[in-house]
Amino acid sequence: MTDRRIIFCGPMVLALLEGRKTQTRRIITPGNSLFNGGRWSALHKRQEWDWEGAWVDGGPSPMGNAGPYLKLPWQAGDDDFEGSVHRIYPVIQPGDRLWVREAWRFDVEWDECKPSQMHAGSAILFEADGTFRNAADGTTGEPGRLRNARFMPRRFSRTTLTVTDVRVQRLQDISEEDSKAEGAMFFDGRPTWHHGWRHDYSDVWPTARHSFCALWKRLHGPEAWDANPWVYALTFTVHYNNIDAMKGGAE
Repeated sequence: MTDRRIIFCGPMVLALLEGRKTQTRRIITPGNSLFNGGRWSALHKRQEWDWEGAWVDGGPSPMGNAGPYLKLPWQAGDDDFEGSVHRIYPVIQPGDRLWVREAWRFDVEWDECKPSQMHAGSAILFEADGTFRNAADGTTGEPGRLRNARFMPRRFSRTTLTVTDVRVQRLQDISEEDSKAEGAMFFDGRPTWHHGWRHDYSDVWPTARHSFCALWKRLHGPEAWDANPWVYALTFTVHYNNIDAMKGGAE
């Protein structure tokens, strides 16, 4: 088991907090994957890889990785790679714990302070739902400047995910049920909305998959859905506390 960090935007944080989200999809990149079981080197990164010609192998690999993983053929670059096919593994594996980073604020009087200067008992506001956690000494104040989720320290995270399953698939292979597990909102003809977010008040999505497609375009660009990238589909259980407050602590 390994502890890792993961970023979610505001609507997805809400979906986690409301118990509607138990999956997330992340585009496969050198940053979240292993090349033949090791880190991507500069040499590997400068090759042209045939992502369209790639396929999924359920594993296990000759090196003992349980799988699944992506078999990625070489397309162009250094001749030493000609004709080669390589195994791309997800860094995140079942059993790993992910502590959630999200947009946040300190009290305004600390606006000039770095996150490293603040302790775990400091007052903090979580931007997604406006929850304000008072300082350990009971003081409250005015929320300060917005801070990017990338800069949230581990000690301020309020949500932890335990990964139970990792799949390798093309983005458009997502099913209706998996779209619901992503937290997607849809309208099924009844007078209430179900399972997720609404992008703006003019949108009506007939299925959760349509809703997930729309959000993916909003987050990644209008052509992102049609690009149909390879993704890691992570399934997890959600724990509503800091990772270091969980039984067993950090590993």
